[in-house]
Amino acid sequence: MTGLVDVGDLTTALSQRDAVAVMESIYRISDRKMFAMDTDGNPITADAVLKDLVRCGYLKSADLADRFGNPATLDPAGDPEIVCAAGIFTSAEFLANNTSGNEFRKTASVMKMVINGFTGAGTIEMGGYDYDGGRRAEGDVKDFRAGQCMGACP
Repeated sequence: MTGLVDVGDLTTALSQRDAVAVMESIYRISDRKMFAMDTDGNPITADAVLKDLVRCGYLKSADLADRFGNPATLDPAGDPEIVCAAGIFTSAEFLANNTSGNEFRKTASVMKMVINGFTGAGTIEMGGYDYDGGRRAEGDVKDFRAGQCMGACP
């Protein structure tokens, strides 16, 4: 799931902690400047809405850098609860260069986001289940693989 969230180049030039501090400072400076602007006393104006959107945008950017500035945060391969000899998937299963490996990596990526609380629910789409191949053994393999993926999810 790495590469899903891009917090820009700031985390390349600075540590994650420093990047978050810079983004939070930008938020505070912009907030003070916007607060000083006169809106003629009317609390609900296009100006007020624009200021609120800018504030939220800066704050959201700082939050994204804080939560996802380190790409390993979303990488299921580095989580021993998901991938290791005693994990949900063994390294051999997870790294297999075949359809099962692809489905296990996809499942683990969505699982990692749910386990870490980055999403409340996850959906995993698995193609090829129209059984056009016509062979019972092929359908059984697909059903078993889907069951493994469903059973892996907490």
